[in-house]
Amino acid sequence: MKTGPDLADIGPPPPGTKELRAIAPLLADGRVRRRWPWWCRAGLWSRALGAGLGGLGVWLMARDARAVLAAERAAGAAPGVVRAGFEPFDLGPRDAAVAVLLVHGFRSSPADFGALPERLALHGVRVVAPLLPGHGTCSEELAATPSRAWVETVRRVHDELAAQHPHVHVCGFSMGAAASLVALADRPPERLALVAPFFGVTPRWYAPPSVETWARVGAHLLDDVDTGPVIHGVRDRARAAEFPFLRVLPTRSALEVFELGAAARAPELLARHTGRVLTIVSDGDTIADPAAAERAHAHFPGPDARLERVESSDHVLLWDHDAERVADTLVTFLTAP
Repeated sequence: MKTGPDLADIGPPPPGTKELRAIAPLLADGRVRRRWPWWCRAGLWSRALGAGLGGLGVWLMARDARAVLAAERAAGAAPGVVRAGFEPFDLGPRDAAVAVLLVHGFRSSPADFGALPERLALHGVRVVAPLLPGHGTCSEELAATPSRAWVETVRRVHDELAAQHPHVHVCGFSMGAAASLVALADRPPERLALVAPFFGVTPRWYAPPSVETWARVGAHLLDDVDTGPVIHGVRDRARAAEFPFLRVLPTRSALEVFELGAAARAPELLARHTGRVLTIVSDGDTIADPAAAERAHAHFPGPDARLERVESSDHVLLWDHDAERVADTLVTFLTAP
């Protein structure tokens, strides 16, 4: 019978063979265990702790959102039922030569524009502010509404007004500004006002690489987030407490807004807006990135494109410290011959 080679004839065993043979029975018996360095063990424990706290935080946010939604349902909130203070409006003479379409922002309503609608109507123009689909009712309905429904509503109302009035101007706030840019790229209005337009979230130093990235991750963990009883985008706290908005944020809807903002800031789309464009931003905006708005504004081709900044407000400019100044600027721009 053929036998294998005698290992002793091959040469001396490699270094460590003797030691390995000595320790092999102990390893097989489980009496020798590998010990990780202390800093490695500390890192593993800290990550486990972080994961546990993160999971607890997600559970608490989901619980709070469910509690708010339950309370809203008990108070009568339901799909198709418009809440008080969120109603659309149609002001001014129906036979006016000029009509102004106001497009509100995300989770809010035509109330975004404060006293501006009444001031415009006093100048003899018709002012129409629709309530965008999914808004003004309940967070469940908002979560089920895609951004294309907002764009289609802006386009439809604009065309209805264009059939009735020789001149139609548009003023969009935040997400409403992005929706207006996308909806009217093939029919640019003579005058387009963008108030704190949303092209992206204002960056936070503590949330690299971006807030949008973290929101996309969070959308896989949470359906809804309770953002609190007071709007965060107003520095004037007395007025912030009166601002009507949907308190519960559906994470799916937030992703729709991000996609709409990305579409609105495309240079080729902005270049199609050849009319007069006025962009108003606040350097202190913590929601819509003012730097992104400035970059987008540079792509408007018209010689009359104008960018104005305010300093004392956050995001909801017509409800904050600069409201009077912003309203004056908009009235002049939207009613000029």
